[in-house]
Amino acid sequence: MLSSKIKSGGWFLVKAAVSFAFLFYATRKIDLTSFTQDVRALNLWWLFLGLVQLLLIPILGGARWRLVLNTLGSSMSPLSSTRLFWIGMICSQFLPSSSGGDAIRVVLAWRDGVPFARSAHSVILERLAMLFTLVVLVAFMQLLAGYRMNVPAAAWLGPFLLCGAATGMLLVTFGDGLVGRLPSWKALRALSQLSLDARKIFLSPSSARLAGLCVVTHLNIAIACLWLGRSIGLHLSILDYVFYVSLTTLITSLPLSIGGWGIREGALVALLGNAGVLAHSALAFSVLFGLSVGAVSLSGLPFVSFKKARQLVAAKPHQIHEIAAVKN
Repeated sequence: MLSSKIKSGGWFLVKAAVSFAFLFYATRKIDLTSFTQDVRALNLWWLFLGLVQLLLIPILGGARWRLVLNTLGSSMSPLSSTRLFWIGMICSQFLPSSSGGDAIRVVLAWRDGVPFARSAHSVILERLAMLFTLVVLVAFMQLLAGYRMNVPAAAWLGPFLLCGAATGMLLVTFGDGLVGRLPSWKALRALSQLSLDARKIFLSPSSARLAGLCVVTHLNIAIACLWLGRSIGLHLSILDYVFYVSLTTLITSLPLSIGGWGIREGALVALLGNAGVLAHSALAFSVLFGLSVGAVSLSGLPFVSFKKARQLVAAKPHQIHEIAAVKN
């Protein structure tokens, strides 16, 4: 247990260092006077619309997760799935691991009566569906949109991501066929069970509905970013936000920093510059977006029972760390 805590603390320090390094890189040539003016000129009406739009994230997330759970044979009410999803969002704001909130969600669902393996698989497969549809969306936008949607010297990016994501999905869905030829190790047996559940999800009639919910979620975030961008005077189209925010989300999904801070700022400053956005305005937008997601996550605090949360972590702390370690 002590070594696990030391390892977790070490990863936290590494990710904190990465966040600070990327933040420094993103801000080193920023005109701080212009950045301050962007912040002071904030339009509260557009900001309010952006926050309301972001409030749909836990509702849509709960709907996706509930659909996966129902397909796997476990029922969960809309209120429960939204509540647990929201608690996971809150935990993601504090835990050093980017997947810590998902690990908490797994254990909460297990404590709510869902078998542990099914709970873990449901969260993993819901996240895989989100990641795959995000890659498809980025590749589609880069293929069909104009020059503003292309990353300089990276025309290969969309096809490369799409091929990689498709290969990963095939391995997860049909990996048990490969695992059957390998030694019967516990980790490989777990992968085999995940593949069985993946086929139930991705090869079932509900897969189209799941994909639709994922795409709606990505578009919802882009629309929220449109309102947030207007609140600081950015004049980008919804297509710009669909492409650049989706690509940034892919980049920040790598567990290299705390909550994506630093990496998100560096990515948006570089990418939005391709769309004609000045660096100080791109930085202001990125910080505003990060703070807005944090505020929306924390607005779910009434769902949290801190006493039960402490009991939960005390009861099965090793399982939370194991899930987070596997996902990272």
